[in-house]
Amino acid sequence: MDISSNEADLHRIPINSVIFQQYIKMNEEFSYELRINGSFTKGQFPEMAIFEQMARAQSRGFKDILNTYDSNVKNLNFNYGDPYLNHWEMNTEEAKQRKELLENLAYDLGLTRTDERPEPIKREVYSFTYDYDGRQLVYDLFRRRLRENRNLVILFSGKVGGGKSYGSLSVADYLTPDMQTGYDLASMVYSIEDFIEAVKTLPAGHTVIMDEAGITSGNRDSMTKESKALGKVIQSIRYLQHCSIFSLPNINFLDKSIRLMIDIIFDHTEDQRQGEFSPYIPVLTDDGKDIQLIPFTKGKTIIRSVYFPLPRPSLIEDYERKRRIHNMRQLDDLQNTLIKKDKHTSTEESTEDRTDDRRGKNPNSLRNLVQNKGV
Repeated sequence: MDISSNEADLHRIPINSVIFQQYIKMNEEFSYELRINGSFTKGQFPEMAIFEQMARAQSRGFKDILNTYDSNVKNLNFNYGDPYLNHWEMNTEEAKQRKELLENLAYDLGLTRTDERPEPIKREVYSFTYDYDGRQLVYDLFRRRLRENRNLVILFSGKVGGGKSYGSLSVADYLTPDMQTGYDLASMVYSIEDFIEAVKTLPAGHTVIMDEAGITSGNRDSMTKESKALGKVIQSIRYLQHCSIFSLPNINFLDKSIRLMIDIIFDHTEDQRQGEFSPYIPVLTDDGKDIQLIPFTKGKTIIRSVYFPLPRPSLIEDYERKRRIHNMRQLDDLQNTLIKKDKHTSTEESTEDRTDDRRGKNPNSLRNLVQNKGV
């Protein structure tokens, strides 16, 4: 298994087995905190504190190296308004810089020199559950599809908060031909109409994302107009050499015909950590009545799960801003729909009341003639 695909640079991991394991824990904690905290909220980093203690224990006899590290930490604390407290509660940007200082300290101390210490046994240090970097897996598939002049259709599914949207962005940014500019969020859409417009103008080799696809195109009981349209679009663009990514809570929200057009599904379950997904291939059952998910294999190896690192911080901020705007528009549309419905209901009730008043009354009856005359 390839364990060099974590978010951090694992080529600089300390060789000492215990420190190696702590380095993995620190990176898992770092990835988790970056997922749940924004630019202005602070996260807790106790595993990073433990890794620093281990590194300090290895720094005996290297006073100059340790003094340089302490000086850099002090300057970092000054920059974030906390000059004297050696704290481990930081926002994401400060945590990134603090983690980089720790990695540099470990490197300067020679903890990563493979020529001095034997490689640890993988079974002893392999503490995380994912097998491969999901981005590289998608990249290999997409490169193969480009050679065949075909599209690659991907689906991220799973519960809210599992990392579907961030995983989509991470893949799209990784596949972007222009690494300097990165992924353009203009190619991330929320409706079928915008999806069609995006694929019409998108150059070959680029990626389009339809976030929250299940909300606009999904159905459980019958094939809706939107679902039919999405199926026709996916079928029509299969030779445009795009990577199309959809995300939704459950694959069953999509019609069966659309599910069969998907090349690979990344599904997140509750027992997996954020950013971890299990890859599957959708195929028809033998009787042709349903769809089953076959585990993805690489050669003869079944890939149990893959990991998608966080996208670039700037891309995350732009995405969150775009998502908030979209959510506000959804709320406005829902509010307007409810207001129109209330008005329509009130009008119907008023009409029914007037009908009830007239029901059973014969204007030519003697009783009504007497009443009308009296009025």
